[in-house]
Amino acid sequence: MNKKISIIIPARYNSTRLPGKPLLDICGHPMIWWVYKRCSVLKSIDKVIVATDDDRVKIVCEQNNIPAIITSIDISTPNDRAYKAAKTIDSDYYIVVNGDEPLIPEDTILSVVPNETEMSEEYFCSYAITQIKDSAEVIDYSNTKVVFNKNKEVMWISRSPIPYPKGKLNIPYYKMLGIACFSKKSLFFYGETERSELELIEEIDPYRFLENGIKIHVRPCETNSVSVDTQKDLQHVRSIIKEQFGYEDCNLGSRSNRETNS
Repeated sequence: MNKKISIIIPARYNSTRLPGKPLLDICGHPMIWWVYKRCSVLKSIDKVIVATDDDRVKIVCEQNNIPAIITSIDISTPNDRAYKAAKTIDSDYYIVVNGDEPLIPEDTILSVVPNETEMSEEYFCSYAITQIKDSAEVIDYSNTKVVFNKNKEVMWISRSPIPYPKGKLNIPYYKMLGIACFSKKSLFFYGETERSELELIEEIDPYRFLENGIKIHVRPCETNSVSVDTQKDLQHVRSIIKEQFGYEDCNLGSRSNRETNS
């Protein structure tokens, strides 16, 4: 695919539930470092940049050789922050990886890239999703549940459990992950369009596409990735990374190291 693809990592310092989230320590490195390392090893990606709302995050990024730019503190959604960053980056497609996804697998990141057929879509939009394994997550409003059709296109999204199990109990539930991909025209449409009614009601930003007639593709993925929204999530991620890499060896390697050793 001869298309330029950039990854933008929205990293909001002023998180309501977990202030200073991008800089929280995970095995000796700030969370944003882990997310960046997951993205920077991908050879098919032209550029990876952090878009933050705070100089403290930008300074830490610079100390760790992570490209970063400052965006307004008043931006309401990760996609809006990505749009502001995209105005400074010329790419055909933008992958948005939320800055609280330190465990996201590399293949999940790349899964949202359009295939050859989808490249013909002027307003391309795709999100990574995964099946919910823990029933408690179904009723957790922090998880955005999604229902999709046989073509893997979104039919409905909600913080409530959907579909409702009236006629059948043993049904799979899926949630959206913090990974999405947009064509340039799609992301710029999002950033230049007012927030939609359902988006405001549920505080789910993909509604801005659905309510304007833009279809959303979904990419079902097998992953145990954890979005860090609470202290409990943070401790869980720390234990997983410590087990995988060891506290003294929490380094995934850089893009240049991977290329040299391949």
